[in-house]
Amino acid sequence: MVASAASKANPETQRRIDNICRSNEDYGFCNKVFQRDIPQPDVDNFVLTNITIVEALMNASNSLEFIRAQIAAVENDPVRLIYYKVCEDAYSILKQSFELAFQAFKKGDYKEVQSNERESPRVQARCVTIFTLTQHNTMNERNREMRILITMALVSVTNIL
Repeated sequence: MVASAASKANPETQRRIDNICRSNEDYGFCNKVFQRDIPQPDVDNFVLTNITIVEALMNASNSLEFIRAQIAAVENDPVRLIYYKVCEDAYSILKQSFELAFQAFKKGDYKEVQSNERESPRVQARCVTIFTLTQHNTMNERNREMRILITMALVSVTNIL
């Protein structure tokens, strides 16, 4: 793929981005994240991996905050409360996993980064399943974005191992 006119990335960086983004369900979202966050046109897989970890961590943190606000709002609805409690647990684990991945990345321990990220899809699926199977779809877009960011993180760390 040729980098678009709006691309901040040079052709080699765009090739790296394409390699990561073609591995997930929404190329456009993935590419947009990288184009927004790359600090310069020429970046390597290490910079791209750092971007994915930071974005996944921010998304997990923001989603956890949203979930906790929803829990307070649905205290009198036991079914929805259980749904959000399951998601709170899942996103707490995701946040912790990406915090640990970030720490390992800063130390240059990329196998540990991968280890911390490896279970993320299964953990996040707990929340996805609940909100996919119910009429309460307040988490669908958040879950979709998190799923993409997890895939981006897993693919990018594999590129540096």
